[in-house]
Amino acid sequence: MMSLEEKLACLPEKPGVYLFKDSEGSILYVGKARVLRNRVQSYFQKETSSNPRLQFLISKIRDLEYILCDSETEALLLEYNLIKEHHPPFNVRLRDDKRYPMIKLVVKDPFPYLTIARKKEEDGNRYFGPYVSSHAMRQTLKTLRKIFQIRSCTMKITGHDRVCLYYHLKECSAPCISAISQEAYQKKVEGVAEFLEGKTKPLIQKLTQEMEDAAENLEFERAAILRNQIQALQQVAEKQKEANVGNENEDYAAIGSEGGLCVAEIFHVRKGNLVKKEQFVFESVETDLKENLSAFLRKYYREALLVPQTLYLPFELEDMEALQAFLSEQTRTSIHLEAPKRGEKRRMLDLLEKNARHDLDTALLKEERIRGRMAVLENLQKRFKLPRLPFRIEGYDISTLFGKESVGSMVVFHGGKPEKKHYRKFLIECKTTPDDFAMMEEMLTRRFERLTPEEEDESFASTPDLVLIDGGLGQLSVGIKVLEKLGKTHIPLLSLAKKEEELYQPGVSQPFKLSRTDPGLKLLQYVRDEAHRFAVNYHKTLRDKRMKHSTLESIPGVGEKRAQKLLQAFGSLDQIKVADPDEIEKCLHCSRKIAEAILHFAEGFTTSVS
Repeated sequence: MMSLEEKLACLPEKPGVYLFKDSEGSILYVGKARVLRNRVQSYFQKETSSNPRLQFLISKIRDLEYILCDSETEALLLEYNLIKEHHPPFNVRLRDDKRYPMIKLVVKDPFPYLTIARKKEEDGNRYFGPYVSSHAMRQTLKTLRKIFQIRSCTMKITGHDRVCLYYHLKECSAPCISAISQEAYQKKVEGVAEFLEGKTKPLIQKLTQEMEDAAENLEFERAAILRNQIQALQQVAEKQKEANVGNENEDYAAIGSEGGLCVAEIFHVRKGNLVKKEQFVFESVETDLKENLSAFLRKYYREALLVPQTLYLPFELEDMEALQAFLSEQTRTSIHLEAPKRGEKRRMLDLLEKNARHDLDTALLKEERIRGRMAVLENLQKRFKLPRLPFRIEGYDISTLFGKESVGSMVVFHGGKPEKKHYRKFLIECKTTPDDFAMMEEMLTRRFERLTPEEEDESFASTPDLVLIDGGLGQLSVGIKVLEKLGKTHIPLLSLAKKEEELYQPGVSQPFKLSRTDPGLKLLQYVRDEAHRFAVNYHKTLRDKRMKHSTLESIPGVGEKRAQKLLQAFGSLDQIKVADPDEIEKCLHCSRKIAEAILHFAEGFTTSVS
């Protein structure tokens, strides 16, 4: 078998794809090259070692594999497919692989509505975004409601006799009560789509013509509504910076890099208006700025919702022609790549590069804080001889009161910080006993049974680098039992006992007692306390819900189903107290006597509680 040095010496001077592997044969990095020999050998030259991420990669490389291709374009496509299949840890990943929110226009409904989505589905609906700022996205939704009065609720339109608050605020045209025809509503939907596509100028022209026609036909009320819509659209248009770079759909891309940290920026220009700026932070082992920009563009545009006709770059790329062919094939549209030297488009790129440099400086400051957290994780790895850096830590706790409303919590920390979108709750089902060990076993079993490639829940599908259980040696034994039963013994396990803050580890006879000021202990205490807080909050929610139900169910003529209906309709006992008897009759389809009894009891209960 050839050694790594022998393989490096025998590399051909042809295009292809190369794969760096570790001692276990796992793929660390996949790259493409116009000339394999030059590209691969450049990683092992001394002058490239200033990048700490590249140093780390090179220290792990034990083997090399390469695949010859007929052209650089073919190599790009093969590289893309290999990265998609193997997810190598050293290839470009946008920081935390965030899925930014999008606005979803559900056009398959007879009365389309707006909602928020994190992932684009092939469902026939329309998606706009993604929005880097969720605040900006919600402000956009608010503006859309004010201008077009499109509904945001997901209820089926079957004919109702009550309207929601948005109708009274003039933020919904109330198709639920047939206050607007389907044809008129559809025109509003078309306006929403044009607005989200950045076509404000033609939209204003169209609405202006409709307003003038309405005024000529003496439809003054409709003309006034259209006038208000036009004014709102003009205010939005004024906030958008006029780019003055033509009427095509164009994107501008720039990048900044230092010490293996990169910040890529994109300006989206639609019909001459700068409608959005996006920023992405990622780590790279590459030292070549051009290669980093090319790698970023390959990743970004394979998932982009709105593809430009022209993409302007700050400099010529070595693989410009191949990249243009690759992006056009992936997006199924023709994309032209250009690197302007002068003019308005060059000035736009200069502005974007200034943004990238500024944001890179900010990211580097943040990186220093991240490195501090990484140092804590590295110390934990050494202290407990963990097989890998505990980047993803999962913490578990149980909350119960006399064996009732028992719940479990799972919290997740990424890189030493809580990742709340991955938190999960468990309603404990073994109600025959308040045994903490049995409840912990049930929760851990239910969680790790879902650790499979087929699992759709992103949090359950992710393998933790460390599992932390709240408790002592007994709770640790439960964790060991569950992982052995499910064949997951490769997952590291610790338990943290509150009283003496002792840490127990499988296979170690004596507990660890770290200094109270030890940063590693403080991080594990944070995970443990966060799991406890999350479990207790869930327990309180269930307990309060049960108390409300039991209070209502004590009213003559009200059972579990009627109590549930009342709370769904009115929200609280206070709201029931001030309700009209007719509303209660209608809600429950009950007699006047029962409705009045409910009001009487609700008033008595809320008074005594207050």
